[in-house]
Amino acid sequence: PGAPVRVRDGAAQNTVVRASAPPDAPRLMYVLPTFRWQETASAAKLDVTRLGNGLRVWLERPWFSSGDGELLGVVIYGDGKNFTDVPDTLTPLVTQWGMDPLWDTPQPKHRTRVSDFPARVADEVVTLQEIPTQQVHVVGHRVRWHEERARWYCDIELDPGRAYMPFVRLALARYQPNAIDSAKLSRVTQAEFSQVLPRRRAQFEQKRGRLSFSLRGVVPAHGPMKFPLDSEYLDISFIPGIGQTPETGRNRVELVFQTRDPALDSDLAWSDASVLASGLLDPAGAAAAPVPPIITDRLRELPLREIATPAALNELAWLGEGLAAGPVVRFPPVLEGPILGDLLDPIIWSAGVAIPDRGGKPARIAVREYERYYTDEWVPEQRGGAQRRRRVVEERLVYTAFFEL
Repeated sequence: PGAPVRVRDGAAQNTVVRASAPPDAPRLMYVLPTFRWQETASAAKLDVTRLGNGLRVWLERPWFSSGDGELLGVVIYGDGKNFTDVPDTLTPLVTQWGMDPLWDTPQPKHRTRVSDFPARVADEVVTLQEIPTQQVHVVGHRVRWHEERARWYCDIELDPGRAYMPFVRLALARYQPNAIDSAKLSRVTQAEFSQVLPRRRAQFEQKRGRLSFSLRGVVPAHGPMKFPLDSEYLDISFIPGIGQTPETGRNRVELVFQTRDPALDSDLAWSDASVLASGLLDPAGAAAAPVPPIITDRLRELPLREIATPAALNELAWLGEGLAAGPVVRFPPVLEGPILGDLLDPIIWSAGVAIPDRGGKPARIAVREYERYYTDEWVPEQRGGAQRRRRVVEERLVYTAFFEL
């Protein structure tokens, strides 16, 4: 009664049906800087690095408008193409970055490469929806779901170079690798300007009741308060006298001894007990300058201490200045690992302090880095035979790390 039924077993096969319509343009909520921590700890030492080369893009729902595999693409003009070659018509359609003019810092990279985005999962040359005859390079990143916020987000890592706090303006689009060539990219959405945080490496060592500390990373030569570009008074500028250090505007770092209230189970239980050291960052590797007093009626004046750094060579990355030799020092015949590391990643601030008595309480050392800015507020001060209006200095916290004692 009919032919026998034939059964054949085989492995399951999947077929990709390519999308034929472009994805919807992404709807951005906001972009925030992110950082990643790397830590090596022992009983009396801590080596902790903050990598601040990330941006998190928060997105409106929904996602996967073109199907499974949809990515968030960072649109760049081309792999290795210079920013100066970007035509005006493409300026709002491609990713660019640049230095913050407030800081005297090394220039960021003058071009974008695919390798500048280490978290990428796919990339290729595609055509723009806005200009179908124009090709660009898209660098795809995975989009993830955040349960608590009920939002999609994408983490983007980038390498804009050795500039301090560079501005980044991302050009973003939905990118569907599994689509026909004319439908792989959505229309481009331009993100707001964001700043990438600098890398910092802090090293703590506790020995015989003392603490040795060093800090490394990218630091500007001068900040917005630099003399003579700006003045500490509203109505006059005074030339520094002999032996006086003119204002550099560099960031300030402090080491703070903290104790914890055992009765409280919260991070708020920690409080500052004393400032052990304070000084300005030093990009040149010479002795750090003392911090000028902070004049404000809202902040208490911190005790200051002049700190000297042990680095032996000047940093060599300032644009247009080439190599600059530092103090003459005697080196061994062979550059060993730690010495070579100091050359490539010089110490920008260091201190050696005595550890105070903790009084039976849990204790730790906090390191904090602040940017410093003049404000429009002022306080009266008698100088030069007249009453002057001295400007108030405010500080912004940009880095902190802790070492448990």
